[in-house]
Order: sequence, then C-alpha cells, then structure tokens
Amino acid sequence: MILLTDDIIQFCHCVGSFASKPINKVVIDSRIAQESDCFVCFKGNQNDGNDFIQEALRKRAFVIATDPIKVRRYTNYENVFYTKDPFKFLVKLAKHKRKQLACSVISLTGASGKTTTKEFLKQILQSKFRVFATPKNENNLLGVSLSLCNIPSNCQIAILETGTNHHGEVKQLTKLVRPSGSITTNIYPTHLEFFKNLEGVYSAETEQRLWFRNNPGFWCYNYDDKFLRRLRQIQLKAQLHSFSLRNRNADIFCESIEHKTNKKEFLYLVKINVFKKPLIFRHFGEFNIENLLGAISVAQNFMCVAEIENFLNFSSLSLPDFRSNVITRRNKIFIFDCYNANPVSFRKAIEETLKIKEKTFPKFKLVGVFADMLELGARSRYYHNKLASFVSKCGFSRVFYTGSYGTLFERCLRKKVFSFTNLKFVASSLATMKNIVVLVKGSHGFRLDKLKEYLK
Repeated sequence: MILLTDDIIQFCHCVGSFASKPINKVVIDSRIAQESDCFVCFKGNQNDGNDFIQEALRKRAFVIATDPIKVRRYTNYENVFYTKDPFKFLVKLAKHKRKQLACSVISLTGASGKTTTKEFLKQILQSKFRVFATPKNENNLLGVSLSLCNIPSNCQIAILETGTNHHGEVKQLTKLVRPSGSITTNIYPTHLEFFKNLEGVYSAETEQRLWFRNNPGFWCYNYDDKFLRRLRQIQLKAQLHSFSLRNRNADIFCESIEHKTNKKEFLYLVKINVFKKPLIFRHFGEFNIENLLGAISVAQNFMCVAEIENFLNFSSLSLPDFRSNVITRRNKIFIFDCYNANPVSFRKAIEETLKIKEKTFPKFKLVGVFADMLELGARSRYYHNKLASFVSKCGFSRVFYTGSYGTLFERCLRKKVFSFTNLKFVASSLATMKNIVVLVKGSHGFRLDKLKEYLK
C-alpha cells in the first residue's frame, strides 16, 4: 500500500488547494527530505521544523506544518497541510498504514541485543524475501510510527524493534504493530529507575503476551534466561520457539563453540544442532552468537533450515556500528562495544575480551575505556560497585573511566585508574602504549564511540 495525500487529509487539514499524489516516505528531518517525501514539522528544544518549510518545498516535498501562525504564509500551496499535534498525526497515519499492509510483521523486545538480532535477521531473510527493518534503533512510539509509515508496498517481511523504558510501552507498540511474530532476547537490569527490579523488566519486556493470548503467530525466546522460560506457563495462541547457547532442551542450541581467533581476525567455529556442518562466525563475543541463534529461530518460520545454513555458509554477516566492532591499529586491538551498557552485558564483554586476550594475545596488556551504566535507578551504586570489584580481578593494566562512579573504580584498582572528560586525552595516552587489547564499553550517552576519531 502506498500512502497518498488523500490519507493525510483524513488526519489533518489542507492549507491550500488539494491534489491526490503518492507519498514516497515520511520524515521529520528536512535535511533528508526528498521529492514526494512528507516532512512533518516537530518543534524541538533547539530547532522548530516549521522554520524549514521553505527548504522542504524547494525539494518538492509535502509538508505537515504545526505552527498556526507560520502556516499562514503557505495558504496557496497544495503541498502544505496543517495539524495541531504532529505526534498524534503520525500515530494515526501509522495505524492507517498498518491496516493496509499485507506483509508479515515481526516485533523485537528485550533488554539487550535487539538491534544486532534485527540486523542478523534482516540479512538472513533478505536472501529470499523483500525485507524492511527499523532504521538504526528507532524503537519508541515516534520511531515505530515512522517505520510503519515507511514500509514499502512490495515488502514481504517487516522487522520492527519495540523498545521500552516504562510499563505499558510495549503493550502500546504491539497494539500498533500488530505482529505476526515476535522475539524477546533477554531480561537484564536495564531502565531500573522505571522498572525497579528484574521482575519489572520482565513484565515490561513481555507485554506482547497480551496480544498473543488472542492472536496466533510465533514467539521466539532465549531459553537461557530464567525469566523468559516462564513464557511456557502462559496460555498463548502463538507458538513458542526457544534458542540457547548450550542448553539442549531448547529448540535451537549450540552443540559446541570453539574460539579460532587469530591475530588477523576474530572467529568462532560453532556447531548448531539444526545445521549439518559447523558454522564459522566472524564476530567478537559469544553473546553475538546468541543473537544469531535468535535470528535463526525467527527465520525458521519463513525459510527452511537448509536455506538458512546455506546463506550463513556463503555470506558474511555485518554488525551494527559500535556493537562489538573490532578495529586493529598496528600493535593495538580495539573492541568497541559502547552503544549500550548494563551490568550483564558489561561483564560479558569483559569476559569475552579476557578469553580473546589469553588465547590469542597472551603477551598483550589489557586496557579498559569505561563509562557509567545509565538508568539503573536506586541500584546504580550497587551495580557499579559490583562491576568495579569484578574489573579489579580481571588483570587490567590500566582503566580510563568517565562518569559519576569513577571513585569506586579508583578504590578497587587504585593507581591503575585514570579519570577523564576528554577522549583526546585517552587517545593520546593509548598512542604511547604498545601491544594492548582495549575494550571500550559504557552507556551511549557518554559517546565513547567518538574515541575512534582520535585513534592513530
């Protein structure tokens, strides 16, 4: 289904004359607007989209103005429309679009690994189908609404992340998305300032259970997560499929995982129970193998196992930026895993880095560039103190730290810790060091990914 200006008219007012025309895509940034796109003017803290109406019109885009005074200048323009509430307009337009879609829609929830799982799944399914997936990780109500509006008319499978930081959000997004299938990656301590504890995280991240009680489909879940195993006790119309790194009670699991990393590339030899031959996985971290198993679990609902195995054997999967990306600079190995951080993912990243160092780079020194884990609420100090204690036992020769809990690391690691506020300082310090494995890990708000720009 292609959106038309006729569809817009249902949810807002035409300013000038009206002509029925097809819409290419819906955007909220005038810089990326192109001909026949629909630019919705949001008012932000720094910019007002209504100030860029003329720019969008020069690009021959349609405009949804939201300022009653500024829109008066365009009363003779057939490409200009007006709404008082752009947010409600987008949600209504998304609901309208969803009702017209004939493709299968998959929703993703979970505390960690959603975007990587989504990217793996997208690449697998694209070998056979026309696939649309959430751009980047735009998984709130605004992002999901935009994604729904922009699903192409010829799409066969759409993959949409549905994120949450408060109760009721996944329920709302699921009602909007109306999934035919879903996957939940894990239940970790995230957004605890809103969810309080893991019970709260579990409750929020599995709110699609309300949808699947009344609607058929499938739901894939991580069998290694004790909270998600509870799903087996819920009466659902959806079929449950499980995946696991090593538990043979799951539908899909790893029979064995061997580290085969050498000084030129990171790789694992993985034997998956449903595949005939071992798979070579060329990315850092067993937790990413777990993400791949989740993607395979979903893909099995659309492809036969042989097709999935054939694709994975002859194609290279790619990771999203700054999620376990490995960069080599002469005698330095950098592991950027800094898009997000929670107590479990932080510890797993350190454990994997230790394995790689000990097996492949035993003479290299271990260095950390760390930042706080955000949104842990009242338990924040507890989790950071626990992490600092763990780091002190892992043999780090030096740790660069930024955030509110640097003193906890200084108490545990003493002179090995260097506090910083400027990544240029970290880069210059690292430039003087040789033969090091560097793990870069912390919440995205600290933008540790920018370190890459200063590396030599």
